[in-house]
Amino acid sequence: LAFGLPEELPGLGTVTALVGLGVGGTGIAYLLYFGLIARVGATKTSTVAYLMPAIALFYGAVFLGEAFTLRALVGLALILAGVAGVTGALRLPKRLRRPPTP
Repeated sequence: LAFGLPEELPGLGTVTALVGLGVGGTGIAYLLYFGLIARVGATKTSTVAYLMPAIALFYGAVFLGEAFTLRALVGLALILAGVAGVTGALRLPKRLRRPPTP
């Protein structure tokens, strides 16, 4: 539409795909996202965004034939360690923890 109106209307397949992506991809994802916020809280839910590079790395390798490089694997390990730290899956030993502040 940057240079004018289209010469013909989109077909039924195009409209169906658009509605399917809108309802299926976006609508269901938001329902799951807000359900997760209610269930585990906003902090833990926000870590889901940090898992996107891991998913992209996996999809790139499986569907596009991209190679796993050492740099990508190190970055992935750092991301996953950060997510584990924020969610509480990775905890420091008791002797390294600070005592609670009164």
